[in-house]
Amino acid sequence: MTGARLLERLVVVPAIPSDAPHISELLYRAWLATYPNEAAGITEEDIHLRFRNRTAPDQIRKREDIIKNPGPGMVKLVARIGKGIVGVAYLTVGSPNELVALYVDPRIHRSGIGTALWKRCQDYLNPRFGTLLSVATYNHKAISFYKKHGFIEGGNEPPEKAIVLSSGNRIPAMLMICDPRVNP
Repeated sequence: MTGARLLERLVVVPAIPSDAPHISELLYRAWLATYPNEAAGITEEDIHLRFRNRTAPDQIRKREDIIKNPGPGMVKLVARIGKGIVGVAYLTVGSPNELVALYVDPRIHRSGIGTALWKRCQDYLNPRFGTLLSVATYNHKAISFYKKHGFIEGGNEPPEKAIVLSSGNRIPAMLMICDPRVNP
């Protein structure tokens, strides 16, 4: 199915608790397609270990609870085509806003779903403040995507905020910033 045909059927809506297992699977597929990197020492095994309990009932309940009771300013969106979840975005509205996560099913990258998710996120953001995000320094596809949407590079992520995998390896990350006054 072409990107245009997918987008005709796409809706981006707030996540509901029953989305939890589908979100877990989508995140697992997205991380597996995105983060293994020989130069950074990140292996597929690191990703498998991070998500090994993704289908465990207690983990699903935890994700359901987070969806039911998000923290202050937290918004969780899903992109749906029919009953399937094909993308997810988490953001925190504040000063500044933060795009915590934006993932699209890797089987349908470059179909416009990421752009649709980002556009929907903008409906929630505090327009008086910019938006920050963190992206793996080697995730060139994501960096290009965010630049296309008005983000600029903002330096390295502080080491204490790095994602540390069970192997002890850290995903090297950088900050990106979108200022609504510069990039509406």
